[in-house]
Amino acid sequence: MGYYPVYINLENRGCAVIGDGFEVGKKVDGLLTAGANVIVITEKVTPHLKQLDSQNRIKLRIRQYIEGDLKDIFLAIAATTYDEDLSNRIALEAEREGVLLNVMDITSLCTWIAPAIVKRGDLAISISTSGRSPAMARFIRENIEERIPEEYGNLLEIVGQIRNDLRSKKLKPNSETWQKAIKEEIDREDLGKDWESTRLRLKGSLEK
Repeated sequence: MGYYPVYINLENRGCAVIGDGFEVGKKVDGLLTAGANVIVITEKVTPHLKQLDSQNRIKLRIRQYIEGDLKDIFLAIAATTYDEDLSNRIALEAEREGVLLNVMDITSLCTWIAPAIVKRGDLAISISTSGRSPAMARFIRENIEERIPEEYGNLLEIVGQIRNDLRSKKLKPNSETWQKAIKEEIDREDLGKDWESTRLRLKGSLEK
């Protein structure tokens, strides 16, 4: 089965994470970074989850999942592979309530799957094996991480600012001009040494 790759806006949307284990905290952190309103349903509370709850960054429900927990939820993640019956009950409610659901490691119950991601600031590169091999997705992610320097995230920030500035001036450099200007900066040996100079060079190249 094929998947349609998308990035979803979760700002102020209700999201739930259900289950136990180390992965729960990681999933919660990712949802918070995306601006989601997060509910965590777990029987095993970690110090990290306690801290997030004390800071009012999440709503913590220390108990088992019960039917109705997905009401008014937009997206849910279930780390419940250890309990097949529980995973199936969550999936049934998600289907009924129209909730986007990921059950970790049980692709057949998912309406979406999480890719491996390489992040450099706002630059995100997603790797998916359509659920067939998380190990291979991780291998490819680590390989890409070695090839994509942290400076690319800073460069993206500058490029985005220049793009907005050009739009305000009704200037629209063509695609080839953009590609040439960005490539020239990426190919520089001193990339990351002086970002103001980078900005000025790019701006000059694109305003011609």
